[in-house]
Amino acid sequence: MTGHIQLQSSIGAFDESFRKRLPAVEQAMREHGIDPAAFVIDHLTRLPIAYRPDGHPTEYTVFVKGRSFTVTHGNDLAFLGYFYALCVAHEHKDDQHSLAHAVHDGEKKLQALIGRLERWLDTPI
Repeated sequence: MTGHIQLQSSIGAFDESFRKRLPAVEQAMREHGIDPAAFVIDHLTRLPIAYRPDGHPTEYTVFVKGRSFTVTHGNDLAFLGYFYALCVAHEHKDDQHSLAHAVHDGEKKLQALIGRLERWLDTPI
């Protein structure tokens, strides 16, 4: 697992502070048995200005193993913090959805992450 998350954008480069912090997120993913090379992060602006007070709504789509999810955040660093929390969750022994309960195989951990993302996306707001 030596690859990196692939970044793509239809609105310009990711923020410099995002790019500087990304290697630490990738390292944390590796430490939890998740291969960053399996991920592609795309950011684009499609929402009307009325949805975001700052006028710059940014959608981030994460692609992994043929699946994807999209979230909206105000800036690149806010998204990176959100993504980090999803990939490197605090491991609690009593939490059945924790990565600590995943089998040590990297593919199983990735499937546990995808399952957690799907459960989060299916939760009504």
